[in-house]
Amino acid sequence: MWFKNLRVFRVTDCPTLSKADIQEALEKDALQPVGKVEPASAGWTSVYRRQDDRLVHSSGPHCHLIRYGLEERVLPAAVVKEVMLSRLEAFEDENGRPAGRKLKMQLRDEIVMDLLPRAFVKPRSIDLWLDTQRQWLVINTSSASQADDVCALLRQSFDGLKLQIPDMDSRVQTTLTHWLSSGDADGAFSLSDECDLQSSENQRAIVRCRAQNLHAPEIEAHLGSGKQVMKLGLSWADKLSLAMGIDFSFQRLSWLDLINEQIESIQAEDFEEELDARFTLMTQEVGQMLTQMAELMEWRQAS
Repeated sequence: MWFKNLRVFRVTDCPTLSKADIQEALEKDALQPVGKVEPASAGWTSVYRRQDDRLVHSSGPHCHLIRYGLEERVLPAAVVKEVMLSRLEAFEDENGRPAGRKLKMQLRDEIVMDLLPRAFVKPRSIDLWLDTQRQWLVINTSSASQADDVCALLRQSFDGLKLQIPDMDSRVQTTLTHWLSSGDADGAFSLSDECDLQSSENQRAIVRCRAQNLHAPEIEAHLGSGKQVMKLGLSWADKLSLAMGIDFSFQRLSWLDLINEQIESIQAEDFEEELDARFTLMTQEVGQMLTQMAELMEWRQAS
């Protein structure tokens, strides 16, 4: 398992895309090295090795692994502040008065432009899985803003691609709260040992339970006082453990023993063969989990 956190979208207008189609679309927005005076550069990069020009790995005709790459020039705030103070002192000595707000903003912009070429470059990447059969886009991040950045570039690369955000917080919250209060989940899901509860009257009143018995009287007391689930720990089919949020996001995914035994039995001759085996296993199992959860939450497949 390497997709530890899932942000899930429906592809509502899902074109029939082959591996070659996806490669061609991604090449238009391949990651370019960040310029000397650019704060960042984003684009698609290889899921294999940095210098490889293959931008997609496919498992069968429907499941495609893509990697979003980002290069950022990092300027420590303390360095900018130190240079800023020095220049402000020089201005005051020369003019006999403190700099105004407009000049301070101008000076800061100039300092950033001066320092950017010397700033070190921090690379990072986010993997995503496009499933054209199930019509899922699954992004390996817990950050909504990072997922938005990935989706924006994906729409740019695939002109006309439409993505649907799960807009059913109240429905998911009602279901997860019912599961917790009844002590039992539906389908192949079962409760694990964590939950986040929020007061319906005061959103700042949040109780976070970790490694707890969710059948304990104190949990019942919180529910009895009107608190509702914001996040619930679950296991699925004795294969996966996860924490589900009411926005249909998933965190801290990990395999349970049944799948770990399968992973240990993988005999791959090289990196690409092992990547394919792991990606195939993940898309099969996580895909089934997402499909069942979507059915339980009545998030219908796009027509």
